[in-house]
Amino acid sequence: MFEGAFRCALTDVPAEDGETRQAKLQLLKQEYLGRPALVELQGVHVLMEEGLLSVFPDDGLPSTALAELIAGSLIGLGTEDRDGPKAAVSSRKQKIGQLREAFEEAKETLRTAMRWGVREQVVGYRTVELTFLFERVPKERMETYTNAILGELLAKEPEYAQEMLKTLEAYIECDGQMNETAKRLFIHRNTATYRIEKLSELLEIDLKKMNDLLRLKLVFLFRKMLHSDGERKGGRQGVV
Repeated sequence: MFEGAFRCALTDVPAEDGETRQAKLQLLKQEYLGRPALVELQGVHVLMEEGLLSVFPDDGLPSTALAELIAGSLIGLGTEDRDGPKAAVSSRKQKIGQLREAFEEAKETLRTAMRWGVREQVVGYRTVELTFLFERVPKERMETYTNAILGELLAKEPEYAQEMLKTLEAYIECDGQMNETAKRLFIHRNTATYRIEKLSELLEIDLKKMNDLLRLKLVFLFRKMLHSDGERKGGRQGVV
């Protein structure tokens, strides 16, 4: 299977004790082995201390498609629970010598997703790779940058500010797709458009420009990192 490109996926199930976790991971393995769409990919599944490691040959299947297939296997296995199973998928690798690199990507992606309480059940490495670049940025610098970009909005009434922040974050996570933003927020597309236009004016940014979108992506990345750090200092497992 290592004659061509491949991806690693790592699935884990938070549980109260080791035996319960192992039992759930074994159930997941059987689910993967019995799911026709995954069987067709001819992957290999191995139970490890870190979770269920799956290695799939990559013949051009997009990572998003693989994530959807894995997500389909997690349906009904506690996915409605905050502590349900979660999986992470590495980037595409070209040779066997990159197996450890792929495994580390999947492991770090899963760690980050669980730490932040990422809503997606299956998370790709590309989704969180910026985190690894900015983990060592001083918290004070993150706060300064965030306040400089969002200051005008944060100065508004709390309820209004939170609603608009939620809209802006959804817009960024949906890659600027207005229909997807409205769908995620359960609002009409015209409402989403109106809010985004107001935010553009208030924050003096052009959401059609890549540089401004990147700045906002960093802002929400920093907000999550600051929130997570604050919860860990408060003595709880950090989730957003």
